[in-house]
Order: sequence, then structure tokens, then C-alpha cells
Amino acid sequence: MLALLLYLFGGFAAWIGEMSILNDSLVALQVVASLFRASLNWFGMLLIVNERLYVTRQQIGSLGFIMVISFAWELQHRLVLN
Repeated sequence: MLALLLYLFGGFAAWIGEMSILNDSLVALQVVASLFRASLNWFGMLLIVNERLYVTRQQIGSLGFIMVISFAWELQHRLVLN
């Protein structure tokens, strides 16, 4: 149930990130919303896979990769649309 709530909050963060594309002064909000969504999705997957909040070194590395990819994705998204 907690994973479902995390995914719902991640969806709200994605919506905020997409709405901030419309204004050029909201780049930071777009990136922060995307990183927040990526971290919530990561925690949700962690709860589904491990059934608890036990984190391994490999999972911490995956969180780092997800953050870098999400940041690069949002910058690319902003560059393509503008």
C-alpha cells in the first residue's frame, strides 16, 4: 500500500514538472520535481522488491544512476521544447 502511495505522489511530481515546462523561469522546479519523482519511484520499487527498506550497495548505485539519467533527461526535454 505504501508503494502505491509513493507512485501516486511521484505522478503528482511529474505533473508539476510538466507544467513547469511552460515557463522558462521554472527550470529548477522542473528538475527538482523530476528528481523527486525518480527518488519516489526508486523507493517504491525498493519496497516492492525487498518488502522492506533494506538497501544494498548495488541499489544505492542504481539510485545514483537514476538521478543522473533523470537530470539529463529533463535538460534534454527542456532543450528540445525550447
